[in-house]
Amino acid sequence: MKATSTQQQPLATPSPRASADDAQPDGPVDGGHVERAWWRDQRLAIGAGYTVIVAATSWLYGLIPVSGRSFPLAPVASISGWVDCLREGSVPCPYLGHPKGVDLSLGAPLFGGTSLLTRLGFGLEEALNILTLVALAVGVAALWALAASITRNVAAGALAAALYFLSPIVVSHTDKAALFLGFLLLPLPLALAYAAMRRNGRPLWVGLACVGLTFVAGLVLVYLDPYAWAIAVVLGSPLCVAGIALRPGETWWRRGLVPLSTLLALVAPGLVFRALEPSAGLSANFPLDFYRAYGADLATTVIPTRDSLLGEVIRSPIDRWETVDFYGDGTNLTGAFIGICTLVAAVAGVVLLLRRWRSSRLTTLALAAGGVACLALGLGPSLKLLDKASVPVGADGAVTGADHLMPASEATAPLPWSWVYHLQPFEGMRAAYRWHVGLRLVLVIFAAVAVVWLLRRRRVLGVVLVGLLALETMSHGLLDARGQAARNHELTQAFDDDMDRAFGHGRLRESERVLFLPASNDYLIGGIAPRFKVFAYNISFDKEILRLRSQQPKPVVDAISAYWANTLNRDQVCALFREDLVDAIVFNDFDMRWDTLEWPPPERRSEAFRAKSTGFGLFDDPAFAVDDGHLSVIVRPAPASPASC
Repeated sequence: MKATSTQQQPLATPSPRASADDAQPDGPVDGGHVERAWWRDQRLAIGAGYTVIVAATSWLYGLIPVSGRSFPLAPVASISGWVDCLREGSVPCPYLGHPKGVDLSLGAPLFGGTSLLTRLGFGLEEALNILTLVALAVGVAALWALAASITRNVAAGALAAALYFLSPIVVSHTDKAALFLGFLLLPLPLALAYAAMRRNGRPLWVGLACVGLTFVAGLVLVYLDPYAWAIAVVLGSPLCVAGIALRPGETWWRRGLVPLSTLLALVAPGLVFRALEPSAGLSANFPLDFYRAYGADLATTVIPTRDSLLGEVIRSPIDRWETVDFYGDGTNLTGAFIGICTLVAAVAGVVLLLRRWRSSRLTTLALAAGGVACLALGLGPSLKLLDKASVPVGADGAVTGADHLMPASEATAPLPWSWVYHLQPFEGMRAAYRWHVGLRLVLVIFAAVAVVWLLRRRRVLGVVLVGLLALETMSHGLLDARGQAARNHELTQAFDDDMDRAFGHGRLRESERVLFLPASNDYLIGGIAPRFKVFAYNISFDKEILRLRSQQPKPVVDAISAYWANTLNRDQVCALFREDLVDAIVFNDFDMRWDTLEWPPPERRSEAFRAKSTGFGLFDDPAFAVDDGHLSVIVRPAPASPASC
């Protein structure tokens, strides 16, 4: 059936195959009625719009052209190491976290896809960009279809997709490859779940097939990053409950079979991941103060930030605030920003849907309930209203763990759901503001309804609203993403060159057991140990540190702690060699976590690391063979020395 004209006209009597949703005479926007095959009558327009959205967004992200662009150094280094391990069939990866090896389950779709593309001849950075482009294309299609089906308007679906994928909270996670792909694919399980529950005259097996695909999509999300999966569950669960009302005229067991099966398909991937993967059940035991610090501030959620184009136009007060004045790392300010126009438009869209489509009120309310749940969880355990840090973050010149903890006394008020952050999977989602990805997805669907409705009645006002939504959505981070991608590529190339100078040409010997100091959450170890085929005690990814550090030899763990305490001595180093635990100790002139942000590392930082290492008095000790080279000093036992360990 073709879409109606802009004049409100009664439709023909619905066929027996039409669902109850489609039997109503008018949509939320005149001329926007969407039937079961809504895309067939507008294929050319939809195809052109879809191509424009995907192409424009991927260009802004820096994915076109696919070569010469890159993710930041930290994910590229990690992924390169894991790809090397997969190429050798080594799972878990033995080169990291010796002797047990780092588990590769978290991010497995990303690593597996990258490994496959590199086997086909693509470079690592090209492979990552291709996977991101595919995820974007799938996500745009899924969100467009979901929004068009819920709002019964094709144009609203297109606008919702554009507003979501250009939003600050999605763009601010481009530096976390697996999580970024998870957010791009977030609409997919929701669209499949909604398709499963809408009968539309289809046989039962079609709905059950969509249930199966929902499970597969959820499995991809949870293995990319559990954040995306948990958000999909919170958004999808109310839809599944409401889905029972979408199947009238059936026996009670058939009415409940597909919706309840869909709910199980959404939840089950998390249970599978928890049961099979070694690090999934670990508790990080983070204090509520951390969740509070990384919760969204309700005021800065609507006040434009310095990253927002709207903030620049209206000279928002936050333009004069520094991110170090607030707890967190700044992304919980810029990423969680939504804006007043988006909120008002979304509320108007909900009202329109509730007034004009009585039969789908439960669906609208269910989607809104999921959005409200994401809003609440994203606030963290306390309500914050412009609550700043009593002492600027990093005021002593270095960011420490204490800078990421916000006492309850410095927040406006406690919230009654703080207990949920002690439960899985909520406990594992420590950056609480990321729940607002789900809120953003819901808001753009409802806001798009209001925009299209206004465009058809007050075109000028509709255009003004589109402009305001674009200003609220677009950010300096998005406009700079292409330039940042090019800079990331240059940074990655500089790192590779420096690692060849530092550890190539035999400085690190294949199959050596090596401890790199300093050791913490060592993102860059993936770009070093597998590359030179040495077995490093260093670990990247905090949950793997919790799992593996306790299983490493005590002298190794003691040496790591002593380095940070400036108490590392000859006896501790000798113990490592004497007990045959390591073949070499590498004292880096860089930090494998914090120097991912800037490469090469600042000269003053490298000099500080070198001075710290020299201060231990090991390099002049005749018991050790010292290889002083580029960005590192490698210490091994001196052969046949009278003063040996």
